[in-house]
Amino acid sequence: MKKYLVLILFSVLAISELQAQYGGYGRGGYGNGYGRGGYGSQRSSIPSAGPTQAEPEEVKPSDIVEERLPDYQAEFNLDAFKLEVLRNILEDYYATLIALQKDKTMDAESMRKSYESEQKDLKASLTGILSKEDVEKLVAMDFSPKAVKKRKKARENE
Repeated sequence: MKKYLVLILFSVLAISELQAQYGGYGRGGYGNGYGRGGYGSQRSSIPSAGPTQAEPEEVKPSDIVEERLPDYQAEFNLDAFKLEVLRNILEDYYATLIALQKDKTMDAESMRKSYESEQKDLKASLTGILSKEDVEKLVAMDFSPKAVKKRKKARENE
C-alpha cells in the first residue's frame, strides 16, 4: 500500500511539473497561452522592431507633369513653345497643390476654397495657350473625378 501511495504522489508531482514546464490544457509549451509559446520558444534579447511603415515617397510636380505631357501633346497638337509653357503652368499648379496638402493648419473649408481658387487660376493660365474648348477638354481629361480614379487605379496596379 505504501508503494502505491508513493507512486501516486510521484505521478501527481511529475504531471504538475510537466504541466508547469510545458504548459497544459491546450496552452502550448513555454508560454502563457497568449500567442507566444511552443517548445523551445524563448524571448530573444534582441529587441524586435515592429512592422515598419515606409514613408510615402514625395511626389515632385515635375514628375507628375512629365507623366502627363505626352498625352496633352498628342491630344492638342502642341508645338515646342506651347508645350514648355504648359509644362511651367502645370508644375506651378502641382507645386501649389502639394503645398496645400502638406499644410496641416488649414481647416477643410479653407482648403477647399484654396483648391477651387487654384483651379480657376489654372484655367485662366491655360486660356493663354489653348482655346476655351481645349481648356475644358484638358480639365475633363485630367482633373475630373473619373480621370482621377482612373489614374489612381493605374498607379495601384504598377
